[in-house]
Amino acid sequence: MYFNVESDTGSTIAGYVIPDSFSSVATIIVRNEGQELLRFSPHISRPEVVAAGMHESGICGFLLEEDRLPGMREMIRLELGDEASGLTIYRRRPEGEVTPQRIFRLETRLLSLWRLDALIEPHFQAFYRNIERLGASSAAQLFLLQGMDSSYISGRVNIKSFDHYITGKFKTFVLFRQPYTELAERLLVLKQLAVTGSDALGARETMLLKPAIEYFRDVSIDDERQLRRALRDIDMPVAAVLGNPYLKALTADAPDAAAFDTNIASALDIL
Repeated sequence: MYFNVESDTGSTIAGYVIPDSFSSVATIIVRNEGQELLRFSPHISRPEVVAAGMHESGICGFLLEEDRLPGMREMIRLELGDEASGLTIYRRRPEGEVTPQRIFRLETRLLSLWRLDALIEPHFQAFYRNIERLGASSAAQLFLLQGMDSSYISGRVNIKSFDHYITGKFKTFVLFRQPYTELAERLLVLKQLAVTGSDALGARETMLLKPAIEYFRDVSIDDERQLRRALRDIDMPVAAVLGNPYLKALTADAPDAAAFDTNIASALDIL
């Protein structure tokens, strides 16, 4: 999905939403202070979208005006969201309440630091977490949003793929921890996924982790000898899943790409 709000004059908001479906038209939900006020669909044709092969009809532009939403100028916490994806397209916040910075936090953990993100969220106008679940094109779109100079984005992505969107535009930070602690948590998560069959990490990532989930399904991680044997006899597809996540995040070109010791110098340079 592609979207952007190109202007907000107070009494009008203009933008576009291009859904993932080639022929469908999005439904936009308008809320203020968390209360739903209106639903509408884009009604303006964008011929350039059709020419680019991104949408069948090009009906993806919209102009929300005060005659359709009376009092919208005074709505300081107005939000627009896409019904199908649940993604927030745009939101207003009082200028004095938000941080005038664009921040990206590179996530390295399987269990994301959602409590940290939750504490940060009120201090930014645009807020997006777990962007790895959106797919590459939609995730990249978040770094290109107009009119929101207060922006916080976090996700478990390969930073090389997003470098040209981030460098010079966003301040970036990453939190590391002891590698054996990281490995222990990953084993616990993989074991839990094998038991529950949950896609709590998102369908794409669960699919990438499938070789390791299957491998550890019958391994008792409480039995040190059995765990040591499982790690000693591990095959390459599983080893690739458990391979150093920090090197992958910093130097790999894709989520399923391998990381090698030769990447260490590059990783340090990126840091």
